[in-house]
Amino acid sequence: MIFSLHICKVSPRYPYSQTTIIPYFINNEVDKAVLRIYDINGQTKLQIPITNRGKNELILQANTMEAGIYVYSLYCNNIQVDTKIMILTQ
Repeated sequence: MIFSLHICKVSPRYPYSQTTIIPYFINNEVDKAVLRIYDINGQTKLQIPITNRGKNELILQANTMEAGIYVYSLYCNNIQVDTKIMILTQ
């Protein structure tokens, strides 16, 4: 069973234009964790494997994406466990 899995709001608070930090917490029992980022149309833009467990963070560089509204979701053992929205400006 999966417990206490979540992603936190991006920091700095959106909108952001260069770099943002996505804090998360994943239990040690999770075998596979992935952060997926989708555009507003539901197209997958990035898929980032997460190997660290416990409380940690991902640093996302804005130069890899265009300005817009994005949804980011945490998947643990192929189950979507949390979703948030972020806004990227140029």
